[in-house]
Amino acid sequence: MDDKIIEKLIELDEKVSATVTMVEFGDFKNSFASGQDKMIKILDRLDTERMFTEQWIKRMEEDFETQKHQIQEHEDSLQKIKLQLQIA
Repeated sequence: MDDKIIEKLIELDEKVSATVTMVEFGDFKNSFASGQDKMIKILDRLDTERMFTEQWIKRMEEDFETQKHQIQEHEDSLQKIKLQLQIA
């Protein structure tokens, strides 16, 4: 009978040793939260970069359209000049 009690005590002692203490859990929680904060900062930065990139692309597209229109106007002017000079 005493042997069974001793075995059960050893078994319970091993289980208690294997459990996480409140301090260990608190440390884990803080470490986890810190990692989450770092990820959120990175995601915020990426989102900001994405917004600026979208704005830059829109400006580039607008500039491209403006230049395309100007090129067409220049080609039209050149064509008129060639016709006047009878080169075309």
